[in-house]
Amino acid sequence: MATTLKRAVSKYKVWLFCLLACIIVPIFNSNFYSAQNVESVVRQMIPYGTVALGLTLGYIAGVINLTIGAMLALAAGIFVRLTPVIGLWPALLAALMAGALVGLVAAFLVCYVGLHGWLVVISMMIGLNGVAVVVCDYTTVPLDNATFEMIANAKLGPVPTLFLLYLALIFAAEWFLRRTRFGREMYACGGNAEIAKSCGVNVLRTRTITFVLSSTLAALGGVLLMTRLFSANGTLGANTIMEVLPMSIIGGASFAGGKGSAIGTLSGTLCMVLISTVLNLFNVDTNYQSIIQGLILIVIIASDKYFVNKEKKV
Repeated sequence: MATTLKRAVSKYKVWLFCLLACIIVPIFNSNFYSAQNVESVVRQMIPYGTVALGLTLGYIAGVINLTIGAMLALAAGIFVRLTPVIGLWPALLAALMAGALVGLVAAFLVCYVGLHGWLVVISMMIGLNGVAVVVCDYTTVPLDNATFEMIANAKLGPVPTLFLLYLALIFAAEWFLRRTRFGREMYACGGNAEIAKSCGVNVLRTRTITFVLSSTLAALGGVLLMTRLFSANGTLGANTIMEVLPMSIIGGASFAGGKGSAIGTLSGTLCMVLISTVLNLFNVDTNYQSIIQGLILIVIIASDKYFVNKEKKV
């Protein structure tokens, strides 16, 4: 009984933390359950949760895609710039295609040319940040589109429609990972690429597609972020990796690869958004919030390394 309870707590610890936060915080701050605050939490989860999902897919397949922040900013810039020129939906398609192209280039350099993954993604991140600034013409570009505003504000009862679509994306990704052959191949590639290759898995193809999916989801996250900001600038994704990486790792993904889930990423996203919300509710200075985020990231990286080493010993 005790062992079963311990396993349950270990498996659902992030959800339990979120539940405890939802019980304890309102005791000290009555604004926690205000309609405005709840909607703010939900709307924050949509763009960053989408980007975190892309990051998780990468970790599962053994792909580390650090270009997501720059890709988010670039996609937002492309979308905002092109919407008045070619229309809403073609601009959305262009932003997503840009994400897919960036993922394809990264995959080619890493998987086929054989360049070091970290060097490639960091170099591309720096380059994409520059491109994003140029696309936005070194300024903040507003988005004024009635249809997009209507979509952004649409609700089904009290729940934003985009949040329901985000949940649908999460559950679809979970099904894809667990129930399809390609999903299982992603786990195999991240767990041990050599064994996966010997079992007939096309590791290069799997990781290439994963790179594309990861970057495309980052681009989609950039567009979804516009439903909150309605303006883009080149520095939009500067801190994205600091915000999104913990969502993925807390949710069960690992730098070592072969681990993670879409549902886990959902829990990690909720956890980090709740932490940010609580800090804002108690008027914690933004500089201290950055310090706290940095400490959380260090703890996550250290604990991930610890558990990976522990598993190797076993």
